[in-house]
Amino acid sequence: MIDKVEKFVEYVPGGMAEGMTAEDVAKIHSVDVSVINKQIKAGVKIEKEHSPDPNIQAEICRDHLTETPFYYDYLEEMEKSFKDNLKEDLERGKMETEEEEHKKGRKAKEEDAIALIKKSPNPEDEVLHEYAEENEINVPSLEAQMYKLATKYIQEEGKEDDEEDSLIDAKKKEEEKKKNGGKKEEEKEEEEEEEEDPEEKKKKEEKKKKEEENKKKKPIKKEKKDNETKGETLKRLFG
Repeated sequence: MIDKVEKFVEYVPGGMAEGMTAEDVAKIHSVDVSVINKQIKAGVKIEKEHSPDPNIQAEICRDHLTETPFYYDYLEEMEKSFKDNLKEDLERGKMETEEEEHKKGRKAKEEDAIALIKKSPNPEDEVLHEYAEENEINVPSLEAQMYKLATKYIQEEGKEDDEEDSLIDAKKKEEEKKKNGGKKEEEKEEEEEEEEDPEEKKKKEEKKKKEEENKKKKPIKKEKKDNETKGETLKRLFG
């Protein structure tokens, strides 16, 4: 079949190999004609998608082979690479579609995020997307408002903790102050005692000693009075 299609006949006007046989194409690349014929044999199977006529298929092959004598080897490698990357390409296409979807809708406000939280506390990503779609809200802007609210909440909680710590610290300082104040009073009294004139100090000690002795004597007198008979009391009082 290849011998038949390699006759010098143009079935489709124009093309890079117009008026050229397989031998002519081989001469362009300085390769043996068998290399070109092998590529045409592989190529006609692929070019069936363009035409059912084997002559036209071979002519399309010659056009491609003027670019490189191994065109269909490279094409096979490219198709294999394409199949290997197909999953990745599909995922990429899906991501780009989602990005385009994200751009749709109005810009979210803080009240939109609050309304979503009231409806679904700690919402999952799918719930957030559904809410955004229902309310015609731009998804990234709604996510930004959610992060903003979370940050605000954390900052306010931290502020409350700081205020509580400040109150505790103030109370501790006050207690410490009172405690230190009592100690200072005691130290002051001790200092005053140390600074007092020795003579004056001696007089105070003697006076204190006398007062203690008098206190001891009084109960004794009382005890004597309690032990007196009625007659003895009358005699003591009236002689």
